[in-house]
Amino acid sequence: MLRQTLKEPGLLIAPHAFDCNTAACIEEVGFKAMFMCTAGIRNTEFGFPYGLITATEAITSLRNMMNSIHIPLIFDIEEGFGGALSAYRTAQDIIRLGVAGIFLNDQKHPYKGPGYAIQEVVSRDEYLGKMGAVLEARDKEDKDVIVVARIEAGSTLGDEEVVERAKACLKLGVAVILPQARLATTKF
Repeated sequence: MLRQTLKEPGLLIAPHAFDCNTAACIEEVGFKAMFMCTAGIRNTEFGFPYGLITATEAITSLRNMMNSIHIPLIFDIEEGFGGALSAYRTAQDIIRLGVAGIFLNDQKHPYKGPGYAIQEVVSRDEYLGKMGAVLEARDKEDKDVIVVARIEAGSTLGDEEVVERAKACLKLGVAVILPQARLATTKF
């Protein structure tokens, strides 16, 4: 459904759901898709700061949400909860739950979130290895799942690196590129 929706003219607005109630509200008012990130899970279920949630906790929350909705959901697996093998396993598990899309970013583990001014990112090769693992899991489980490359390298490595990472991700088979904007000097 998500691939078909993305082909329709106009802008697709996919609000952020962070639990079953918000997901039900998003669906009820008529949105065609929704987005879920682990920051929402950390904040609403655990009250944790960035980087303190496990893949198992995220998948449990996702499972509950997937059981309560009927529209496509795009899930953010952050940096894959570790290396390429963790990214593969996480992608495999969430695809089996029926997600329509997956975001994977290029930050170092543990993930900090785009609200921080200085992002620590992995090397291009490491990111591409993780992205290749996610795409391999997708191809094995469900080729219709949309994979999104969320590239946050711009704040530390510059715009040219973002472009190079984006080109490499497209060559691997990523469907959507989401470059994160550079932020001012916000410190947390």
